[in-house]
Amino acid sequence: MTSYRKTSLAVALLFCGIAATFACETGMWGEECTNVCGYCKDGSAHKIDCDSSNGLCPINVDGTYNCKKGWSGADCSTPICKQNCNGHKCIAPDTCFCGEDINFVTPNCEDIRIRGVIGSGVAVAVITIMILFCDFGSRWYKKNHMSKSE
Repeated sequence: MTSYRKTSLAVALLFCGIAATFACETGMWGEECTNVCGYCKDGSAHKIDCDSSNGLCPINVDGTYNCKKGWSGADCSTPICKQNCNGHKCIAPDTCFCGEDINFVTPNCEDIRIRGVIGSGVAVAVITIMILFCDFGSRWYKKNHMSKSE
C-alpha cells in the first residue's frame, strides 16, 4: 500500500473515530515507510527485517546485533572497509568512494600521482644507466679493436 493510500485511509478511519496504524512493507521503516532497512540477519544468518518504527535490527541476548558480513551498527547500515580509505568515505563493504578527482583510485583511494613521480624517477635512472653502459661499451670496443689493428 503506498504512503498516499495509507494516509488517506488513516484520515478516513480517524474521521470515524478509529485509530489506525499500519505496518510498513517488508524491508522498509519509518513514519511514512520511506526508509530502507539495513542488512539485519538472525542467528542462522538469514536476512530478517528491521523494526518498522525505528529501523533497528533485533538485538541479541548479549547486546550485539547480527549484521550481514561487511556491515555494522544498530541498524546494520554502516559499511566496514578493511582497507584504509585515506580520508575518503567507505560506501559499501570494502569499497571506498574516492570522489570526483581522477587522481585517486580504488580500492583505497591512493593518489596515483605519487606512483607517476616514482615511475618517472625509475625511468630516468634506467636511461642514465643505459647511456653509461653504452659509453663504457663503446670505449671498450674502440680500445680493444684499436690495439688489434696496430
